[in-house]
Amino acid sequence: MRAALALIVLVMATVAAAQGGSTRFTGCAMTDMDGHLTLCEPDHCSLLTGVGVDAKLSGHAVTVEASVEEAGDGQPRRVLVTKIVSVGAACNQSCALYSVHHRGIGGKDKPGSQGGTPGVARPQ
Repeated sequence: MRAALALIVLVMATVAAAQGGSTRFTGCAMTDMDGHLTLCEPDHCSLLTGVGVDAKLSGHAVTVEASVEEAGDGQPRRVLVTKIVSVGAACNQSCALYSVHHRGIGGKDKPGSQGGTPGVARPQ
């Protein structure tokens, strides 16, 4: 009896662990300029990869079950799809996989320090 109970508990724990990593994500699937399929959500832009992910999803609202691999080491955030739940209406929301970084102006290179307009004397 104890062995059967232990087996049931083990099976339930295994099923719970397998389901624990998946979450539902909904957003607009779009192909970016580099040909990558992205999932545009209100707060995130992610590379869409995994089961059933192909060009036919592009331009549609999608809901997927997936796990997330957060961005790091020059890599974008990834949504690793395990199941496509639904493909909805057409959409055209786009997003950037990589955040835009400001170049900034170096220490000595301040605007106007290059000498001004050619042929015009520098003000004293």
